[in-house]
Amino acid sequence: MAEKRKSGISRKEKFCFGLGDFAVNGTFTFVSSYLLYFYTDSARIGLEAAGMILLIGRTVDAFASIGAGYVMDQTNTRWGTCRPYMAVCGVPMCALMCLLFWMPGVSETGKLLYGCVSYAVFSLFFAFVNVPYSTLLSVITGENRERLSFNIYKNIGANMGGLFVTALALFLVESLGGAAGNGYLKSVVLYAVFFSACIVSCVVYTKERIGRKPGEHLEFSETIQVVKQNKNWLIFIFIQFLSLLYMVIHNQGTFYYTKYYMGQESLNAMILSLPPLMCVLAAFVLPAVSERIGMKYVLIGGNVLVVLSLAATMLVGKSAAGVVACAVFTSMGWSIASGMVFVIISQLIDWTEWQSGKRPQGSMTSCMTFLMKMGVAFAGYVVPWILDLGGYVAGESAGAQTILAIKANFIYVPMALSVAVIFLTLTYNLDQTYPKVIKELQERRVQTEKQKN
Repeated sequence: MAEKRKSGISRKEKFCFGLGDFAVNGTFTFVSSYLLYFYTDSARIGLEAAGMILLIGRTVDAFASIGAGYVMDQTNTRWGTCRPYMAVCGVPMCALMCLLFWMPGVSETGKLLYGCVSYAVFSLFFAFVNVPYSTLLSVITGENRERLSFNIYKNIGANMGGLFVTALALFLVESLGGAAGNGYLKSVVLYAVFFSACIVSCVVYTKERIGRKPGEHLEFSETIQVVKQNKNWLIFIFIQFLSLLYMVIHNQGTFYYTKYYMGQESLNAMILSLPPLMCVLAAFVLPAVSERIGMKYVLIGGNVLVVLSLAATMLVGKSAAGVVACAVFTSMGWSIASGMVFVIISQLIDWTEWQSGKRPQGSMTSCMTFLMKMGVAFAGYVVPWILDLGGYVAGESAGAQTILAIKANFIYVPMALSVAVIFLTLTYNLDQTYPKVIKELQERRVQTEKQKN
C-alpha cells in the first residue's frame, strides 16, 4: 500500500501528479526548443514565414487558454473541473504534436499554410491540457505544506520531462534518419506515445479535493470584477509574461550561439539540458527557502543570478568551459525564479476567495497562462526578426552583424528583460498577508463542512 501522510494523500498520487507535468512540459520543451530550428534548417522555411507560423500558433494557444479557464469555471462534475479536460484532450494533443514535425513537399506558401493550421490546432488542444493541469495544484489540496510537497513532484516531473527531451532529442533525430530525413518525425512519435501514457496516469490517480459550492456560477463580468481587485495577481502575471519571454528567447538563441558564434554545435544539447537539471536540484530546497524568506525574494534572487551569469557570459567569449559554467548559473537562476510559480498562483487564488468569497481558479490561472504564452509567442517572432535584422542565412558563415544579432538573442535581450522582472517583483507583497489569509480561509471551510453535516 502506498505510504500516506496524515492528510490522506499518498506518494503515489503525488508521483502521478508529477507525471502530468513530465508530459506537459516535455511537449512544450520539444515544440518551443526545436520547431523553429526544424522549420529553418530542415524544412527550409524562410525566417519571416517561420516567425509568422510561431506567432500565429502561440497566439492561438494564448487566447485558447483564456477560453479554457472560463469553461473550467463553469464546469463542476464528480471528476472535478480540471481532469475531465485533460482526459479528453491529452492524447489528441500528443498526436497533433507529431504533425508539427512533418512538412509536405509543397511550395513556400503551402508550407506556411500547413504550418499555421497544424500549429493552431495543436495549440488549441495544448491549452485545454495545460490550463487544467496548471490549475490542478490549487484544487488538489488546500494545505500549503501539502501544496509545497506536490510542487516538488511537479517541478521534478516538469524538468525531468524537459531533460528527457533536450538530452535525447537530437541523438534520436540523428539515429532515426537525421534532420534531412524523417528523424524529427520518428523521434516525436516516440515522445508522443510516452507523454500520452503519463497524462492518462495523472488523470486516473489524482483527486480534486477543493471545489466550488454546489450551484455556484461565475459570469465573465463578475470574474473580471473579482480578480482585478487582486493587485498582486496583476503584478505576478506580468512577471510571468516577461520571464517566459526572456527564457524562450535565450533557449531558441542557444542553437545559433553554439553553432555560428562558438563553432561548437555539440554544446547545444548540454546547455539546453541544464535548466531542467537545475530545476530538479532546486525543487528539493525551494520549499524550505521560500518558507524562510518568502516568495518575493525567491523570485528576485533567481533573477539576480540570471543577470549576473549572462553578464559573465559576455566576458568568457568563445570559451566552452566558460560558457557552460555561466549556463549552469543562468539555469540555476531560472530554476529558482520559476520553481514556485504554481504555488504562488494557488496562494493568489486563495486571496481572491478570502477577499470576495468567490474562487475563479480557472480564469485566474488561464489569464496567467495567457500572458506566459504571449511571452512565448513574442519570443517565437522576436528571435527570427532579430536574426533577420542581422542578415542571418541558414548554413552560411555569420558576419559581424549576424553575430551581434545572435548574441542579442542569447545574452543582451534576456538580461534586459530579467532586470525588468526584478524591478516589477519589488512591488509584489502577498507574503506579508498570506498567513492570515490561509488561516481564516481554512476556518471558513471547516465551518462550511460542519454546516453540511
